[in-house]
Amino acid sequence: MRFPFSGRYAGPAQHTGAGRAPLAPLLAAYGQHTLHRVLLAAFGIKATMTHDETGQRVAEFNGDPMARIAFLLTDSLHHQAVLAGNNLVTATRIGGSVLLAIHAFTDADIQDAWALLRALRNEAFRAG
Repeated sequence: MRFPFSGRYAGPAQHTGAGRAPLAPLLAAYGQHTLHRVLLAAFGIKATMTHDETGQRVAEFNGDPMARIAFLLTDSLHHQAVLAGNNLVTATRIGGSVLLAIHAFTDADIQDAWALLRALRNEAFRAG
């Protein structure tokens, strides 16, 4: 099975439409965005790299079990978020999973994780 990562990440999903999107999908998008950024940094993947350098780093990335687990985690959070709709209990659990994942991959404490989520929320609202 080929791991679906190309070396480029576009950023958080945009949530548009009448009214605001439910909290669960927003939290799942923040989690995905955060973990992708952390993993890109951990593997030294940058937009300024040559095609060959990017290919080499992406191959390393795709072969790493922790990177695979992070992608599975974010994928499962998105599936849970779709089913959750406006369910705040599920949104809370998704948010908790995001915070635990941030801590696991970055050694950030809870205050650092909250600060990062606030920054990502603001970035997503500016983009949307």
